[in-house]
Amino acid sequence: MRAHLIDKVILPDEPTDPRPRPGGGWLVTSRDDPRQVTVLDSGLRTVRRLRMPDVPGITGRAVDPTGRRVAVSRAECVQVNDGGSADAVDWRVEHGSWDRFPVGAGACVFSLDGTELWATVRPREDLYDDDDDEDDGGGFGGGDECWVLDAVTGERLGRTELISELSFSSLLPHPDGRHMGVLVGEGQDGSFGHWVRREGRRIVRTPTDLLGLRDRSLAAIAPDGRHYLNQSWTTLSSHAFPTAELVAERPIDGILPEGPAWRYGFAYYDASTVLATFHEDGPAVSTTLLRSPSLEPLGEIAYPDGAPYAGVASGGDGSWVTVRGNEPARWSFEPAAT
Repeated sequence: MRAHLIDKVILPDEPTDPRPRPGGGWLVTSRDDPRQVTVLDSGLRTVRRLRMPDVPGITGRAVDPTGRRVAVSRAECVQVNDGGSADAVDWRVEHGSWDRFPVGAGACVFSLDGTELWATVRPREDLYDDDDDEDDGGGFGGGDECWVLDAVTGERLGRTELISELSFSSLLPHPDGRHMGVLVGEGQDGSFGHWVRREGRRIVRTPTDLLGLRDRSLAAIAPDGRHYLNQSWTTLSSHAFPTAELVAERPIDGILPEGPAWRYGFAYYDASTVLATFHEDGPAVSTTLLRSPSLEPLGEIAYPDGAPYAGVASGGDGSWVTVRGNEPARWSFEPAAT
C-alpha cells in the first residue's frame, strides 16, 4: 500500500513527534526549546504557539481543547497556566513528590470538553482528611493515584488508587467523554492499564484486561470507542469496550520486525484499521496496516520517496501524521494496484 501525501507544512523549528490533542488536531514541542509548544489543527495549520511555564520538574503537559490554557505535571504539584503568559498561574494543586524513591513521573490531560483535568499523582498522606473516602481502593496505601480536578478552579472532584508505584504513566481520553484510559508503567515490572470514570465524588476503576495481567498496557483507542488495543512485551491484543472481552491476539513479531517493546507504536487510522509501526532510533522502519478488530495484516505502507519518517501518529480520522526535520506531513493510503 502506498502513502499519499495530503498536506505538508514547515515549522520555524524542528518539532518532537506529534501528539493528538483533545478536540482534534496536534501538539508538537520544539526540540530546541521544550517550553515552546505549537498547536496545529487537523490539517496541520498553526492555531497557536504557546509557552510552557519555566519551572523545574515537568513530567507531563497538556493543552485544553480551546488551545488557550496549558497544564503541567511537576515533581510536587499539578498546575494550570494561561497559555498567553507562561507566568500567569491560574491554580496549583500539591501532591507527594515524584522525586522520592521509587522515582516516578506524572501525567495530565484535559477532558474532551475541557471542564476537567485528569492527572496521575503521587499521594501525600497529610493532604487527606481522616474521613476522606473518595477513593475506591480501600484507603490510603494503594500506591500512586489518579485524580480528576476542576479545570477552572483546581478543586479535586475525585481520586482512585492505581495499586502501583509508577515509573511513568499516560492518559488517553475515551471518545465517549466519560472514561479515561490510564497506562501504568512499573519499569522492569512491566506495564498495565485501567479504565477510570467519575461517578459523583468517586472514580470507578476497572482493568483494561479481564485477567488483570500486569504485562499488558493500553496502546490505542478506536475513534468510535468500540474497541481498543493492549500491548504486552510480545503480543498485540484487540478488546471490546466496555466489556474488555478479548477479540483477537497476535504475536507482534508476526506483524513487524522483531525488537524491544518500546520500539513499537500503534494507532487507529480509522475505526476499522490500525497503523502498526516499528521505530529504529527515531525514523519508522516499517508501518503495517491491520484490520480492526481482527488484527489481520493488510499490507505494508510504502512512502513515495522510499525514505523512513519519524513520529507516525493518527487521530483516527482516516489519515496519519509524520515528521521529518521541521516538516510535519499528513498522509492517507492508496491500496497497491493489483
